[in-house]
Amino acid sequence: MSQMIQAIFVPKVDNISKPKAHTVYCLDVHAAVRTWQVWRRYSEFVRLHEYFLEAFPHHSLPSPFPVKRYFPSTFSSPTKVDERRRALETYLRGILASQDARWRQTQAWRDFMGVPVGRQVNECPSERWLEEFEQLNNYTHQIRALVNRRATHLARNETSASHNCTVHAKRLLNTITTRMASLSHLLGGLSEGEQRRRQDLLNSLREEKDSLHHLVHAGRYTDTPTPQADETPEMVSVQAIPTKGRVFGPSSKKVILQDTPKTRVLDNEGLIGYQKQTMKDQDNNIEQFLSVLARQKQIAFAIGDELSLQNQLLDEIDQDADTTNLKFKMVTKKVMAIQ
Repeated sequence: MSQMIQAIFVPKVDNISKPKAHTVYCLDVHAAVRTWQVWRRYSEFVRLHEYFLEAFPHHSLPSPFPVKRYFPSTFSSPTKVDERRRALETYLRGILASQDARWRQTQAWRDFMGVPVGRQVNECPSERWLEEFEQLNNYTHQIRALVNRRATHLARNETSASHNCTVHAKRLLNTITTRMASLSHLLGGLSEGEQRRRQDLLNSLREEKDSLHHLVHAGRYTDTPTPQADETPEMVSVQAIPTKGRVFGPSSKKVILQDTPKTRVLDNEGLIGYQKQTMKDQDNNIEQFLSVLARQKQIAFAIGDELSLQNQLLDEIDQDADTTNLKFKMVTKKVMAIQ
Protein backbone atom coordinates (compact mmCIF):
# COMPACT_ATOMS: atom_id res chain seq x y z
CA MET A 1 0.00 0.00 0.00
CA SER A 2 1.12 3.52 -0.68
CA GLN A 3 0.50 4.49 2.95
CA MET A 4 3.60 2.51 3.93
CA ILE A 5 5.90 5.07 2.25
CA GLN A 6 7.34 7.47 4.82
CA ALA A 7 10.05 9.33 2.90
CA ILE A 8 11.32 9.77 -0.67
CA PHE A 9 14.77 10.93 -1.76
CA VAL A 10 16.37 11.44 -5.18
CA PRO A 11 20.03 11.38 -4.15
CA LYS A 12 21.77 10.71 -7.47
CA VAL A 13 21.48 10.36 -11.23
CA ASP A 14 23.16 8.23 -13.85
CA ASN A 15 23.77 8.81 -17.56
CA ILE A 16 22.97 5.89 -19.83
CA SER A 17 24.40 5.78 -23.35
CA LYS A 18 22.49 2.80 -24.79
CA PRO A 19 20.26 2.44 -26.67
CA LYS A 20 20.02 6.21 -26.66
CA ALA A 21 21.74 8.70 -24.39
CA HIS A 22 19.49 9.62 -21.49
CA THR A 23 19.53 10.32 -17.75
CA VAL A 24 17.93 8.12 -15.09
CA TYR A 25 17.12 9.27 -11.56
CA CYS A 26 17.55 7.11 -8.47
CA LEU A 27 14.60 7.12 -6.05
CA ASP A 28 15.28 6.01 -2.47
CA VAL A 29 11.91 5.01 -1.02
CA HIS A 30 11.74 4.58 2.77
CA ALA A 31 8.90 2.56 4.28
CA ALA A 32 8.19 1.50 7.86
CA VAL A 33 10.44 -1.56 7.87
CA ARG A 34 12.41 -1.42 4.65
CA THR A 35 14.04 0.76 1.99
CA TRP A 36 14.25 0.17 -1.74
CA GLN A 37 15.51 1.95 -4.86
CA VAL A 38 13.73 2.67 -8.14
CA TRP A 39 15.34 4.13 -11.26
CA ARG A 40 13.11 6.32 -13.43
CA ARG A 41 13.63 8.35 -16.58
CA TYR A 42 12.37 11.89 -16.89
CA SER A 43 9.81 10.72 -19.45
CA GLU A 44 8.31 8.43 -16.80
CA PHE A 45 7.95 11.43 -14.49
CA VAL A 46 6.19 13.25 -17.32
CA ARG A 47 3.73 10.38 -17.87
CA LEU A 48 2.94 10.27 -14.16
CA HIS A 49 2.34 14.02 -14.08
CA GLU A 50 0.12 13.90 -17.17
CA TYR A 51 -1.90 11.08 -15.63
CA PHE A 52 -2.53 13.20 -12.53
CA LEU A 53 -3.63 16.14 -14.65
CA GLU A 54 -6.02 13.94 -16.61
CA ALA A 55 -7.39 12.05 -13.60
CA PHE A 56 -7.86 15.14 -11.40
CA PRO A 57 -8.35 18.10 -13.73
CA HIS A 58 -9.93 20.28 -11.03
CA HIS A 59 -7.22 19.77 -8.42
CA SER A 60 -3.78 21.34 -8.53
CA LEU A 61 -0.75 19.31 -7.50
CA PRO A 62 1.04 20.29 -4.27
CA SER A 63 4.38 21.06 -6.00
CA PRO A 64 5.21 22.34 -9.49
CA PHE A 65 6.57 19.94 -12.07
CA PRO A 66 9.93 20.81 -13.72
CA VAL A 67 9.34 21.42 -17.41
CA LYS A 68 11.48 19.95 -20.16
CA ARG A 69 14.22 22.11 -21.69
CA TYR A 70 15.09 21.78 -25.34
CA PHE A 71 17.58 24.60 -25.90
CA PRO A 72 20.03 24.02 -24.40
CA SER A 73 19.53 20.36 -23.54
CA THR A 74 19.59 19.38 -19.88
CA PHE A 75 21.53 16.19 -20.63
CA SER A 76 24.67 18.10 -21.61
CA SER A 77 24.74 20.24 -18.45
CA PRO A 78 25.48 18.55 -15.08
CA THR A 79 24.29 21.69 -13.29
CA LYS A 80 20.91 21.59 -14.99
CA VAL A 81 20.65 17.85 -14.36
CA ASP A 82 21.20 18.46 -10.65
CA GLU A 83 18.61 21.25 -10.67
CA ARG A 84 16.09 18.91 -12.27
CA ARG A 85 16.97 16.19 -9.75
CA ARG A 86 16.20 18.53 -6.83
CA ALA A 87 13.03 19.77 -8.52
CA LEU A 88 11.79 16.20 -9.08
CA GLU A 89 12.56 15.34 -5.45
CA THR A 90 10.54 18.37 -4.32
CA TYR A 91 7.71 17.33 -6.64
CA LEU A 92 7.50 13.81 -5.17
CA ARG A 93 7.89 14.98 -1.58
CA GLY A 94 5.07 17.46 -2.07
CA ILE A 95 2.72 14.68 -3.14
CA LEU A 96 3.82 12.48 -0.23
CA ALA A 97 3.39 15.23 2.39
CA SER A 98 0.09 16.56 1.04
CA GLN A 99 -2.99 16.18 3.24
CA ASP A 100 -4.95 15.32 0.12
CA ALA A 101 -4.22 11.63 -0.50
CA ARG A 102 -5.96 11.33 -3.87
CA TRP A 103 -2.66 11.20 -5.80
CA ARG A 104 -1.04 8.65 -3.46
CA GLN A 105 -4.06 6.35 -3.71
CA THR A 106 -3.76 5.84 -7.46
CA GLN A 107 -2.32 2.70 -9.00
CA ALA A 108 -0.07 4.87 -11.18
CA TRP A 109 1.64 6.30 -8.08
CA ARG A 110 2.16 2.84 -6.56
CA ASP A 111 3.57 1.49 -9.81
CA PHE A 112 5.86 4.48 -10.22
CA MET A 113 7.21 4.12 -6.66
CA GLY A 114 7.68 0.37 -7.10
CA VAL A 115 5.47 -0.51 -4.10
CA PRO A 116 5.35 -4.31 -3.66
CA VAL A 117 1.97 -5.80 -4.62
CA GLY A 118 0.60 -9.04 -3.20
CA ARG A 119 3.66 -9.81 -1.10
CA GLN A 120 5.25 -8.72 2.11
CA VAL A 121 8.58 -7.10 2.48
CA ASN A 122 10.59 -10.27 3.00
CA GLU A 123 13.56 -8.64 1.35
CA CYS A 124 14.18 -6.56 4.45
CA PRO A 125 17.77 -6.99 5.57
CA SER A 126 18.53 -8.79 8.81
CA GLU A 127 19.99 -5.65 10.37
CA ARG A 128 16.83 -3.71 9.54
CA TRP A 129 14.69 -6.35 11.25
CA LEU A 130 16.77 -6.16 14.41
CA GLU A 131 16.68 -2.36 14.37
CA GLU A 132 12.90 -2.42 14.10
CA PHE A 133 12.65 -4.91 16.97
CA GLU A 134 14.94 -2.77 19.13
CA GLN A 135 12.78 0.27 18.43
CA LEU A 136 9.65 -1.60 19.51
CA ASN A 137 11.47 -2.73 22.64
CA ASN A 138 12.26 0.91 23.40
CA TYR A 139 8.57 1.70 22.99
CA THR A 140 7.77 -0.76 25.79
CA HIS A 141 10.15 1.11 28.11
CA GLN A 142 8.45 4.37 27.19
CA ILE A 143 5.02 2.91 27.93
CA ARG A 144 6.13 1.68 31.35
CA ALA A 145 7.52 5.12 32.13
CA LEU A 146 4.22 6.69 31.04
CA VAL A 147 2.28 4.36 33.35
CA ASN A 148 4.46 5.36 36.31
CA ARG A 149 4.08 9.02 35.39
CA ARG A 150 0.31 8.61 35.17
CA ALA A 151 0.20 7.16 38.68
CA THR A 152 2.10 10.19 39.96
CA HIS A 153 -0.34 12.58 38.27
CA LEU A 154 -3.33 10.68 39.67
CA ALA A 155 -1.92 10.91 43.17
CA ARG A 156 -1.73 14.69 42.69
CA ASN A 157 -5.26 14.85 41.17
CA GLU A 158 -3.76 16.10 37.87
CA THR A 159 -6.44 14.60 35.66
CA SER A 160 -5.46 16.21 32.38
CA ALA A 161 -1.80 15.19 32.64
CA SER A 162 -2.70 11.62 33.58
CA HIS A 163 -5.10 11.43 30.65
CA ASN A 164 -2.37 12.58 28.25
CA CYS A 165 -0.09 9.83 29.56
CA THR A 166 -2.82 7.24 28.96
CA VAL A 167 -3.48 8.43 25.40
CA HIS A 168 0.24 8.43 24.54
CA ALA A 169 0.68 4.94 25.99
CA LYS A 170 -2.29 3.62 23.99
CA ARG A 171 -0.87 5.05 20.77
CA LEU A 172 2.47 3.37 21.40
CA LEU A 173 0.68 0.08 22.12
CA ASN A 174 -1.16 0.32 18.79
CA THR A 175 2.12 1.05 17.02
CA ILE A 176 3.76 -2.00 18.62
CA THR A 177 0.83 -4.23 17.61
CA THR A 178 0.93 -3.08 13.99
CA ARG A 179 4.69 -3.35 13.56
CA MET A 180 4.87 -6.72 15.31
CA ALA A 181 2.55 -8.11 12.65
CA SER A 182 4.94 -6.84 9.97
CA LEU A 183 7.95 -8.39 11.72
CA SER A 184 6.13 -11.73 11.97
CA HIS A 185 5.63 -11.79 8.19
CA LEU A 186 9.34 -11.17 7.64
CA LEU A 187 10.38 -14.46 9.26
CA GLY A 188 9.45 -16.60 6.26
CA GLY A 189 12.68 -16.25 4.30
CA LEU A 190 15.08 -16.98 7.20
CA SER A 191 16.83 -20.19 8.17
CA GLU A 192 15.13 -22.46 10.68
CA GLY A 193 17.47 -21.63 13.55
CA GLU A 194 17.38 -17.88 12.95
CA GLN A 195 13.62 -17.98 12.50
CA ARG A 196 13.21 -19.81 15.82
CA ARG A 197 15.48 -17.34 17.63
CA ARG A 198 13.64 -14.32 16.32
CA GLN A 199 10.28 -15.93 17.03
CA ASP A 200 11.37 -16.22 20.67
CA LEU A 201 12.19 -12.52 20.64
CA LEU A 202 8.77 -11.71 19.25
CA ASN A 203 7.08 -13.93 21.85
CA SER A 204 8.85 -12.14 24.69
CA LEU A 205 7.92 -8.79 23.17
CA ARG A 206 4.30 -9.93 22.81
CA GLU A 207 4.17 -10.96 26.48
CA GLU A 208 5.59 -7.59 27.49
CA LYS A 209 3.01 -5.84 25.30
CA ASP A 210 0.14 -7.81 26.87
CA SER A 211 1.41 -6.98 30.34
CA LEU A 212 1.63 -3.30 29.47
CA HIS A 213 -1.85 -3.43 27.96
CA HIS A 214 -3.24 -4.54 31.33
CA LEU A 215 -1.26 -1.85 33.12
CA VAL A 216 -2.47 0.91 30.83
CA HIS A 217 -6.11 -0.13 31.20
CA ALA A 218 -5.89 -1.10 34.89
CA GLY A 219 -7.52 0.96 37.61
CA ARG A 220 -9.96 2.66 35.27
CA TYR A 221 -13.10 1.10 36.75
CA THR A 222 -13.63 0.99 40.49
CA ASP A 223 -16.72 0.49 42.57
CA THR A 224 -18.05 3.48 44.41
CA PRO A 225 -17.38 2.98 48.13
CA THR A 226 -20.56 2.26 50.03
CA PRO A 227 -20.61 3.99 53.39
CA GLN A 228 -21.53 1.88 56.36
CA ALA A 229 -24.35 2.79 58.65
CA ASP A 230 -22.01 3.84 61.43
CA GLU A 231 -19.52 5.79 59.29
CA THR A 232 -21.46 9.08 59.32
CA PRO A 233 -23.61 8.93 62.45
CA GLU A 234 -25.12 11.98 63.91
CA MET A 235 -23.65 12.94 67.21
CA VAL A 236 -26.91 14.36 68.50
CA SER A 237 -30.50 14.20 67.36
CA VAL A 238 -32.90 17.08 67.59
CA GLN A 239 -36.51 16.55 68.61
CA ALA A 240 -39.37 18.27 66.92
CA ILE A 241 -38.61 21.94 66.40
CA PRO A 242 -41.66 24.18 66.63
CA THR A 243 -42.81 25.52 63.30
CA LYS A 244 -44.15 28.63 64.84
CA GLY A 245 -42.56 30.97 67.35
CA ARG A 246 -40.32 33.96 67.71
CA VAL A 247 -37.94 34.81 64.92
CA PHE A 248 -35.72 37.11 66.96
CA GLY A 249 -34.81 36.79 70.59
CA PRO A 250 -34.90 33.71 72.81
CA SER A 251 -37.31 31.00 71.84
CA SER A 252 -40.19 30.27 74.11
CA LYS A 253 -39.55 26.51 73.75
CA LYS A 254 -36.28 24.75 74.44
CA VAL A 255 -34.67 22.36 71.94
CA ILE A 256 -34.15 19.02 73.63
CA LEU A 257 -30.95 17.26 72.54
CA GLN A 258 -30.64 13.51 72.82
CA ASP A 259 -27.55 11.31 72.88
CA THR A 260 -26.96 8.56 70.32
CA PRO A 261 -25.89 5.09 71.47
CA LYS A 262 -22.26 5.97 70.62
CA THR A 263 -22.17 9.37 72.27
CA ARG A 264 -24.01 8.29 75.40
CA VAL A 265 -20.96 6.55 76.85
CA LEU A 266 -18.47 9.34 75.98
CA ASP A 267 -17.30 12.23 78.10
CA ASN A 268 -16.46 15.72 76.77
CA GLU A 269 -12.98 14.78 75.53
CA GLY A 270 -14.36 11.63 73.96
CA LEU A 271 -17.05 13.62 72.18
CA ILE A 272 -14.45 16.00 70.74
CA GLY A 273 -12.31 13.10 69.55
CA TYR A 274 -15.33 11.36 68.05
CA GLN A 275 -16.31 14.50 66.20
CA LYS A 276 -12.80 14.91 64.75
CA GLN A 277 -12.76 11.30 63.64
CA THR A 278 -16.17 11.68 61.99
CA MET A 279 -15.04 14.78 60.10
CA LYS A 280 -11.88 12.95 59.01
CA ASP A 281 -13.94 10.02 57.70
CA GLN A 282 -16.16 12.41 55.79
CA ASP A 283 -13.10 14.04 54.20
CA ASN A 284 -11.80 10.60 53.17
CA ASN A 285 -15.15 9.76 51.58
CA ILE A 286 -15.05 13.04 49.64
CA GLU A 287 -11.54 12.28 48.38
CA GLN A 288 -12.64 8.82 47.24
CA PHE A 289 -15.61 10.34 45.46
CA LEU A 290 -13.37 12.86 43.70
CA SER A 291 -11.07 10.04 42.62
CA VAL A 292 -14.04 8.17 41.16
CA LEU A 293 -15.12 11.32 39.30
CA ALA A 294 -11.59 11.77 37.92
CA ARG A 295 -11.56 8.21 36.62
CA GLN A 296 -14.98 8.63 35.07
CA LYS A 297 -13.62 11.70 33.30
CA GLN A 298 -10.71 9.63 32.00
CA ILE A 299 -13.18 7.09 30.65
CA ALA A 300 -15.07 9.86 28.88
CA PHE A 301 -11.84 11.15 27.30
CA ALA A 302 -10.88 7.63 26.23
CA ILE A 303 -14.31 7.13 24.63
CA GLY A 304 -13.87 10.43 22.81
CA ASP A 305 -10.49 9.34 21.46
CA GLU A 306 -11.94 6.03 20.33
CA LEU A 307 -14.79 7.80 18.55
CA SER A 308 -12.29 10.08 16.82
CA LEU A 309 -10.32 7.05 15.66
CA GLN A 310 -13.46 5.37 14.33
CA ASN A 311 -14.44 8.56 12.50
CA GLN A 312 -10.98 8.69 10.93
CA LEU A 313 -11.32 5.08 9.78
CA LEU A 314 -14.71 5.88 8.27
CA ASP A 315 -13.20 8.85 6.43
CA GLU A 316 -10.48 6.61 5.02
CA ILE A 317 -13.11 4.12 3.88
CA ASP A 318 -14.98 6.96 2.13
CA GLN A 319 -11.78 8.03 0.39
CA ASP A 320 -11.10 4.47 -0.75
CA ALA A 321 -14.67 4.22 -2.03
CA ASP A 322 -14.26 7.46 -3.97
CA THR A 323 -11.00 6.19 -5.47
CA THR A 324 -12.63 2.91 -6.50
CA ASN A 325 -15.55 4.78 -8.02
CA LEU A 326 -13.16 7.00 -9.98
CA LYS A 327 -11.26 3.99 -11.30
CA PHE A 328 -14.54 2.33 -12.29
CA LYS A 329 -15.60 5.42 -14.22
CA MET A 330 -12.24 5.58 -16.01
CA VAL A 331 -12.44 1.89 -16.96
CA THR A 332 -16.03 2.34 -18.14
CA LYS A 333 -14.96 5.33 -20.23
CA LYS A 334 -12.14 3.36 -21.84
CA VAL A 335 -14.45 0.41 -22.57
CA MET A 336 -16.97 2.70 -24.22
CA ALA A 337 -14.18 4.29 -26.26
CA ILE A 338 -13.05 0.85 -27.44
CA GLN A 339 -16.58 -0.11 -28.40
